[in-house]
Amino acid sequence: PEIKEVHTLIPISASRVLAPDFVNKTGAASLASPARWTFDFGQEFSGHVRLKLPAGVPSSTNFTLSFGEVLAHPPLKVVVRGVEGPGVTSYDGSVYLGNLFWANQVDRFESAEAGNEPQTYEQRFTYHAFRYVELTASPPLPPEIASEIGVGSLEGVNLRTAAREQSRMWIGNPVLSKLSSNSWWTEASGLIGMPHGAGARGERAGWTGDAAAASESESFDFDSCAFFTQFLKQIAATSCRADGTIANCVPATDPRRDGLAPQSDPATCSGLSSDPTWSTVSVSYTHLRAHETPEHLVCRLLLEKKNMHNAQQS
Repeated sequence: PEIKEVHTLIPISASRVLAPDFVNKTGAASLASPARWTFDFGQEFSGHVRLKLPAGVPSSTNFTLSFGEVLAHPPLKVVVRGVEGPGVTSYDGSVYLGNLFWANQVDRFESAEAGNEPQTYEQRFTYHAFRYVELTASPPLPPEIASEIGVGSLEGVNLRTAAREQSRMWIGNPVLSKLSSNSWWTEASGLIGMPHGAGARGERAGWTGDAAAASESESFDFDSCAFFTQFLKQIAATSCRADGTIANCVPATDPRRDGLAPQSDPATCSGLSSDPTWSTVSVSYTHLRAHETPEHLVCRLLLEKKNMHNAQQS
């Protein structure tokens, strides 16, 4: 019978709940000028939000949540479904989605039957990476209901692979401290089942070169041995057995961008997309041994097994 392997990947879970620092409301609750709220969490992170609506929201009201890294401002261009349009003419507080490639960071909810109890909506089957969230309602909410929506109406749920946090750094210089914090949050946003090239854009895939560049700091800040062990197994399973070529992206790249290309044949390398820089990426993971903990020897054992296999093939 076929030998089955134990799945070593640790689960993806909510690591913390964040509150927005600020909310900006534009317009009024009227058909002529519907209200729009823009929430600023002060920090980009991966996850989704929990929308808490006051009692009395009319049934079948459509709420749209748009998630972005930046706000729209000149000289950015309006981009709709990948097609570039006219330039942004003013700084109006709206969320900018034009830099996200083919990612669609928009959630929509329809309110339930109106009642005397508040309503809560939370997306369960997706995630985004964002700092800003724009909320709109259609048809516009009655003024007395719209006035109750504020900074407490939204919570950010941070999702990532549940790798143990294993480092802390305190820096007296505020600029360096912020730089260190930004690096940590970028790493955390990239640990979603596989090392992602980017959390917000359409590059939510296992780009091997991006993963190699970030893996050393990720292994320092997080106990990511099981995480990268699983990824190394995926690299080995999808590499070309004929000459050892490693793909640019493991698993295959996003078909929405690259089209429905045929799956590569590991035996013949047919259909394998690769280049010299990305094909040598596996070597960069050897530094994982430097961050090995006594209770997680699997990284070292896997690397030694891979080296032994390569020696036998040469």
